[in-house]
Amino acid sequence: MDTRITFIGSFRIPDYDAWLPAMQGMTRFVAERVPGVLSFDAYVDEGRSRGTVVYVHPDADSLDEHLSAAADQIRVGSAMVEVTAIRILGTPHQATVDRLRASGAPVEVDERVDGFAKR
Repeated sequence: MDTRITFIGSFRIPDYDAWLPAMQGMTRFVAERVPGVLSFDAYVDEGRSRGTVVYVHPDADSLDEHLSAAADQIRVGSAMVEVTAIRILGTPHQATVDRLRASGAPVEVDERVDGFAKR
């Protein structure tokens, strides 16, 4: 069974010029210190006022490792933006969902029912 977890975070960016270097630092941090992550991407709209991050992990444990390892960077980044939604595709640990909801962000979880990935 495929246990991949996709984390999608959406947010408003009040100051793109301050946010971008912080995001680039986060990308480097995750690439160097979170070995399980399959992909880690950040996107912005044309006006550079809305952003989306997409993280793909092989399983719920890897997502938890990412969130724990990068907790300080996530806290700094979250203070720079207004989180509007977190969507998790797959089956995360319930404690992870509870922790994210406790942060005040709206969190949705969609259970995977079918599909495949090519590697």
